[in-house]
Amino acid sequence: MKISKKIFGILSNGKKAPLYTLKAGDLKLCLSAFGATWTSLLLPAKNGGKDDVLLGFSTLAGYLNNGPYFGVTAGRFANRIGGAAFTLNGQTCRLDRNDGNNSLHGGFRGFDKLLWKSEAYEESEGVFVRFELESPSGDGGYPGSLKAVVSYGLTKSNEIIANYEAHADAPTPVNLTNHAYFNLAGGDAAAFWPTRFACTHRPMLKLTRGIFPPAASFRCGIRLLISESESPYSGICRPYMAALAARTLQTATTTALSWTARQANSVPAPRCLNRHPAE
Repeated sequence: MKISKKIFGILSNGKKAPLYTLKAGDLKLCLSAFGATWTSLLLPAKNGGKDDVLLGFSTLAGYLNNGPYFGVTAGRFANRIGGAAFTLNGQTCRLDRNDGNNSLHGGFRGFDKLLWKSEAYEESEGVFVRFELESPSGDGGYPGSLKAVVSYGLTKSNEIIANYEAHADAPTPVNLTNHAYFNLAGGDAAAFWPTRFACTHRPMLKLTRGIFPPAASFRCGIRLLISESESPYSGICRPYMAALAARTLQTATTTALSWTARQANSVPAPRCLNRHPAE
C-alpha cells in the first residue's frame, strides 16, 4: 500500500489544492482536495496494464469550471430541490436558483466548488484520505451550521471505501454523494463520446412528487435500486455511461440512495484525455 501527495494547482486566492494518490491491491485512486473530487481510478485491464475508468480533467483548471460535476462530492444537498425552496418546521427556506427555478447540488457555492481540509492516513487494511468542510448557517440558503466529513480509500482486498458524515447545530436537510462518471471500458473518452448520439434509451424514474422532488422526499429513507436486468443502460451505452450514487448519512439518521439519469447527449464531452497514464 502507498500514499503520495503533490500540488494539483493553485487557486485564485493563493491556496494550494493537493492531489493524493492511493495505491492498494490492484487499484490506484487519485483524489483532489478541491471539491473532495475523484480524478482518476486505475483498474487492471483485460489485456494487461491498467485502464482509467473515470471521466475528468488533467488539471485543476478543468475542475474550476466543472459543468458535469465530474467526480465531485456534491452537497449540501446532492440532486435538485424543486422551486429552490423547502419548508422545515413551518419556516420556508429559499435556496440558490442555479438550475432554472431549481437548486442543484447545494447552489452557487456547493461543496464541489470549495477547498476541503484534507489528511491522508493508513490503516492495517487500507489507505484513505479524510476530507472536512464547514458550511455556515445560511450557506446557499440552508439553515444551521454544518460540518461534513468524508473519507475515501482503498483496501488490500481491492475495495473502494466511501464514508459520509454530517453534523449540524440545527435541523437541516443534507444529502452527500460522490458524482463520478465511469467509462467502464477504459481508454480515451473521445473514442466513445461521439457515439452518445447513437443512444436510444430513455431512462425514467417514477416519482410521486414530480421530476424534481423537494428535499423532504429524500429524508424518508427512499432507496432506488437498479439491478443488472433493470438497468436502462444497455448495448452500446452500458460500457461507459454509469454514475455512482453513494449511501448518505443524514442528520435525521436516515439514509437515501439517489440516482439521477439523464440522456447521454445532454452531457458535454470532457475536455481532457489520458489524465493519469498507467505506470
